[in-house]
Amino acid sequence: MVRNKVHCYFVVVILYVFGLRMRFHWTKTVIVLVSIVITLLCCVFVSGKNSTRTLLQQWARDRGYEILHKDRRLNYLLNKRPFNWTTSSFQRVYYLELRAETGQLRNAWVRVGGWWGTRWDQIEVRWEDDL
Repeated sequence: MVRNKVHCYFVVVILYVFGLRMRFHWTKTVIVLVSIVITLLCCVFVSGKNSTRTLLQQWARDRGYEILHKDRRLNYLLNKRPFNWTTSSFQRVYYLELRAETGQLRNAWVRVGGWWGTRWDQIEVRWEDDL
C-alpha cells in the first residue's frame, strides 16, 4: 500500500515538473508562432500595398495617363461609390485623379483584386464622366 502511494506521488511529481516544463515550452512556442504570423502578415500587407501601387502606375502608363492624386477608399459602406454594394473586404477601391497625354483631366474609381482576395492583377474602372 505504501509503495503504491510512493509511486503515485512520484508520478504526480514527475507530471507536475514535466507539466511546468511543457507549459514553459508551450508558451515559448506560442510566442514564436505568433511572432512569425504577425511578421508574415506585415510582409503580405506591405507587398500587397506596393504591388497595388505598381499595378495602378502600370495601368495608367499603359493607357496614357499620369496619376496626379490617389485616394484609397476604406471599407466603409457608402465610401466606395460606384462599388458600394459589390466590393468585398479583400478588394481595394481607389479614387484617382488622372491627366491624359493630351492634358485632359479625368477622375476614375478603380477596384483592385478579386472577390476572395485572389487575382490582384484584376483592375475594374468606372470613369466619373460615365456615372
